[in-house]
Amino acid sequence: MSQLASGYEHRIDDIQSNPDDVARDGLFWGFFSDKGAFGEVDISEVFAEVQLPLIADKPLLKELTMNLSGRITDHEFYGENETASVKVGYRPTEPFLLRATWGTAFRAPNNRELFLLGATGFTNVSDPCYIPESALGGLGDANEGAYIAERDQRDPEVLANCLATGVDPTLANNAGFKLRSLLLCAAAHSYAAWFYGS
Repeated sequence: MSQLASGYEHRIDDIQSNPDDVARDGLFWGFFSDKGAFGEVDISEVFAEVQLPLIADKPLLKELTMNLSGRITDHEFYGENETASVKVGYRPTEPFLLRATWGTAFRAPNNRELFLLGATGFTNVSDPCYIPESALGGLGDANEGAYIAERDQRDPEVLANCLATGVDPTLANNAGFKLRSLLLCAAAHSYAAWFYGS
């Protein structure tokens, strides 16, 4: 027996993300900041789905069904978009089902992505041209602070690339630290990143 379902949905998605002063000013551990997000989106959708039994109760064809569905989304900022899917189910015997599916999708940014006033965050990145801590003489060693080539586990190709860019990988030293902080900033519809630190 064929089955049909259809419907209409209208919604207003609202976000009121108002961080406190600590979050807004980046006073958390790690200096992350969140400027908040405020706004709303008006969305209307119409959808329908039909289940069609094509063949049933035949030898090696216990069931063959098709499912068709579609949706039209009217998004305040991203206009009208259509999505659809087709599903076919083939059951040769009761415990065994083969299913094939084809479909399209639509994804608009969520409200935080749309209305974010700004955010920053830090992560660490490694500079392959800096001498790794393991290749430096440690405290109290006869070679304290000096480069020790035998301890350097970096790939020779990496070392050659450093030299090609004008950096001597046996001299570049950040007091044994290979990490830099990377500052990531985000605001609605724009993202920027730059290096911060030595």
